[in-house]
Amino acid sequence: MSRLRQVREQAGPIFKRYHPEHGAALPLILKPVINLEAQEVPDASLPVGGSKLGGLPDLGTQPWPEDAGDPMLFVAQFNLTELRPFDEDALFPLSGLLSFFLGRRAIENGRMEPEHWAVRYEPALEALRRASPPPETDGEWATPAHAVAFCAGMHPWGDVGIGQADGIRLSLHYEQVIFDPEWQAVTGEGDLTGEAYLLGDTVATMLESAAEEEGETALLTLPHTSGVFPFVDQGNRLSFAFLIPRADLTGADFRRVRLTYHMS
Repeated sequence: MSRLRQVREQAGPIFKRYHPEHGAALPLILKPVINLEAQEVPDASLPVGGSKLGGLPDLGTQPWPEDAGDPMLFVAQFNLTELRPFDEDALFPLSGLLSFFLGRRAIENGRMEPEHWAVRYEPALEALRRASPPPETDGEWATPAHAVAFCAGMHPWGDVGIGQADGIRLSLHYEQVIFDPEWQAVTGEGDLTGEAYLLGDTVATMLESAAEEEGETALLTLPHTSGVFPFVDQGNRLSFAFLIPRADLTGADFRRVRLTYHMS
């Protein structure tokens, strides 16, 4: 049994003592996370359409995304078939390639509008090709190619709001249950990593959990502790997180992805 399922099984009876009518909320509080272990390798050694951090993206019919005419920085791409064994709540689409880009204005000026970053989903891998770097690409923050290995884990910091008759929304996490010693012993501190991770909860990187709106989940988080991405810590301890409604992620609809950041 995986750690996530074991913790949920042990924590379920504790949660029901406090909220017997809201047992279905437990998976929103004890969240799956896919941690990434990265190793720098030559980009040419990685297959087209495979998962990686940095290097050059594998693009389909769409051009390299731009931020006000400047090529965006390629962050990462993930082959969703490779993710499937680690996606314990089956949130990701079953196949395709998901790629992430950040523009200079998002990195330097905290511009979170969609024109300053991009998330690309390519459902078919056959049309992908390894891109050539645009001549205008600024190499200051370029990330060398890294092969990635995935590891499934658990974050215990999720929250869910339940509407009350008086119109007030009750937070089921930041309430009595998390102070129960038995709950604390079962859930522990979660599976923390200093590197990027998929899913999970943004509070693990000091991003305020309030940054996640109702029904959202973290898609990809880039913590300021990462040793892979040179742009996350320019003396300002920057962390970035791409967020998406859970239903949109499962439905392979990435139009409502949004970007948030935290500077400490």
